[in-house]
Amino acid sequence: MSRIKISDLPRVTEVEDSWWFPVDNGSVSYKINIADYNSSATETARGYATAAAASATTAAASATSAGQYAETVSAQVASAAGYVASASGYADTAGASATAAQNAAATATSSASNAAASASAASSSEQNAIDAENLSKSWARGQTGVRSGESTNNSMYFAGLSENSAGVSANYARDSQIQADAAKGYKETAVSSAAAAALSETNAGTSETNAAASALAAAASAAEAAASIASVTATVDDGTGTPSCDVTETGTTSKAFLFEFHNLKGDSGISAQTDGWFTMHVDIDGNLYVQYPDTSTPPPFRYDTSTGNLYYVTA
Repeated sequence: MSRIKISDLPRVTEVEDSWWFPVDNGSVSYKINIADYNSSATETARGYATAAAASATTAAASATSAGQYAETVSAQVASAAGYVASASGYADTAGASATAAQNAAATATSSASNAAASASAASSSEQNAIDAENLSKSWARGQTGVRSGESTNNSMYFAGLSENSAGVSANYARDSQIQADAAKGYKETAVSSAAAAALSETNAGTSETNAAASALAAAASAAEAAASIASVTATVDDGTGTPSCDVTETGTTSKAFLFEFHNLKGDSGISAQTDGWFTMHVDIDGNLYVQYPDTSTPPPFRYDTSTGNLYYVTA
């Protein structure tokens, strides 16, 4: 018996129709496309089914022939009985009738053998039909036990893989459509953003032009103002208190401004103390003073001119 080795496909849940798998008969290696294999398996299954139907028809015909042979045997046996009866009635033809009876018996035996052979052939044809049907089922869907690996090497299995692949392809197509819609939205947003950017650029150009015009006007106004001011002077008095400023403007086309500031020096910060208290401060010339109330006795300080030490004399 010759064998052809068909390598197992990878155990995956998806099989592409364009995939190939190797076939080795021991001397020559081939490769078979999945789509071609599925088509061939389908045609092979159909061939097995046709052969099974033909075998069944042949078996029925054989059974019919066996029945006809049996009827012939029965008729010939009846004829033999008739010959025996005739032989008892006709003694002069007894020998010939006996010979005819023997011949008829031989024919009956041969017919019986043929009937048995036909019955055996019918049984064999029936078994062949059953085997062909099982093999067809094995290639179609497996689950028969007549082939090794038939659970994953049948048309139904590969059809399931193809269906799964179709489902995955549909999912990819749906995702691609979603991404295409998103890309379309991004494109529309980009177009809107570009239009907004162009408008902003136009507005920026207009603002820049306006700013340049305003700068020129401000420069002209500053130049005009500078040309119209003849002099600016300021004075500060010796007053203390709340600061203030008087501004005096003179002239028409050539103006002069006078700023008079009052009370900018403020109070000295020296405060008189209550009776029995005093404070000490140094003026801008470096003189040290002791400030005390006018109605009280001066504090008893003594200055040592030889050492430069200042002493407070206690009781």
